[in-house]
Amino acid sequence: MWWFRILIISLIFPLASCGFHPVYSKKSEESANPGMSAFFREITIGDIPNKSGQDLKNSLYDVLNPTSVPSDKKYRLEVKLKRDIIPLIIEKDRSTTRYSLVYTATLSLSETGGSKVIYSGTSRASGSYDALNSDYAVYMAEGDTGHRVIRDMADDIKNKLTSFYIKQDKKE
Repeated sequence: MWWFRILIISLIFPLASCGFHPVYSKKSEESANPGMSAFFREITIGDIPNKSGQDLKNSLYDVLNPTSVPSDKKYRLEVKLKRDIIPLIIEKDRSTTRYSLVYTATLSLSETGGSKVIYSGTSRASGSYDALNSDYAVYMAEGDTGHRVIRDMADDIKNKLTSFYIKQDKKE
């Protein structure tokens, strides 16, 4: 078994020397690339209509600037959100017992005061819920699913912006 430990150690050292760091690590984000946290703080988010749009805007602020550090806004993120409810399970009596809730967001990042889009993309997130006999239970299940899907979408948008920032950082 001693050879296994030597093998593991010999595989870890090259990773450490090449500048490897986990992309999704919250702890290493600031230390690995402090410019990325500053980039996230410099983004303002445009208004997104409806309740789910407001939830997405709040979730984006939570993931992009979790400490709420104030900063000059250099970038503007515009998001167009589309919501679809799709029946998943239809019984023989034509009643639907499960639905899929799908959100699709179209993103465009531009410099504040400018009209040139520097990044555009889409994000899609979905979840499902059971349609029970009680209208209130269906309403609550749909709302809870919506909140979870919106949080997932905010994380996905942050990952897309992280990827954009890393690519731009390497170009410079």
